[in-house]
Amino acid sequence: RAGTAAITVTSPVSVTRLDVTPATATVAVGATRQFAATEVLSDGSSRAATGVTWTATGGTISTGGLYTAGSSSGSYRVIGTKGTFADTAAVTIPAPVVVQQIVVTPASA
Repeated sequence: RAGTAAITVTSPVSVTRLDVTPATATVAVGATRQFAATEVLSDGSSRAATGVTWTATGGTISTGGLYTAGSSSGSYRVIGTKGTFADTAAVTIPAPVVVQQIVVTPASA
């Protein structure tokens, strides 16, 4: 007995870039926001990135990408890095809203 089989040899896919999402976020003082990273592959597909190293300014970020805003308003960054790839997200921490006055109406009843 003899048989034949067709074999297709394909090139392995490789990572071409790392994308951090969301690309921009507004996070209130002390609040949290989850960030994620996606690997874009040479064949055009993408997959969730694992083993990402997270760094942040203006707050703290966990190893899983959970950002906690600090106490100072301003413009900050969240950076995801894996190997030679990195991407940055812009974070805005707005100034807290301060109640200036409470008005009760009607003034008399």
